[in-house]
Amino acid sequence: MLTTGALLISFSAVFVKLAHVSPTISGVYRTLIGGVVLIIIILIRDIQSLSSLGAYGVLSQVCGWLLITNGLPLVRSTLAGLIILLQPSLSFIWDILFFNRQTDLYGVIGAYIALAAIY
Repeated sequence: MLTTGALLISFSAVFVKLAHVSPTISGVYRTLIGGVVLIIIILIRDIQSLSSLGAYGVLSQVCGWLLITNGLPLVRSTLAGLIILLQPSLSFIWDILFFNRQTDLYGVIGAYIALAAIY
């Protein structure tokens, strides 16, 4: 699988060459194209997996980030930065509280350190 990923990422430069972008953007596109193809190869086993992955992408990523980008200009920049920084740590906390995620002491300590560092 690692060889497949390396081949996909290296051959994706052909598509990026057609777009005439800078080397940094080219690297981002090459990684993105290779990663998307690898995810499709690894995760999609049947039509139910495809529909679940599509629903996850649309609902949580697209709709969530649309709400964030439309709401952030309405608050102070310090509060906006705090909200964006808290998002990953609080998603871990919500996972524990609402979905009964089993976590060990190291996970709790890590979340506490992250939240304390943000505050």
